[in-house]
Amino acid sequence: MKEIEKLDYVSFGLVMGIIQAILGLIGSILGVALISAMLSVIGIPPQYAGFVASYLAAIGIGWIILSVVLGFIGGFILGLIIALIYNLFLHKYIKIKAE
Repeated sequence: MKEIEKLDYVSFGLVMGIIQAILGLIGSILGVALISAMLSVIGIPPQYAGFVASYLAAIGIGWIILSVVLGFIGGFILGLIIALIYNLFLHKYIKIKAE
């Protein structure tokens, strides 16, 4: 087993960003499905059905894209901060082991 002394900032940030983007995608798809299910339960008058459907489709697609992008950016920044904290302070006390 090899102990990792320092974390690479960009690599760790990219891994964290990708993980957060995937979680954002899953969460936003579940959120859009939940909102769609709730709206189908309450019912929409027929004269507004086309407008509401197109509006919600645009909002849902935008929400999914935005959550993935912001999830990646937030995860990347968080990964950089975590790697910085580990490299400056914690590598003396906590050893990461890898094969």
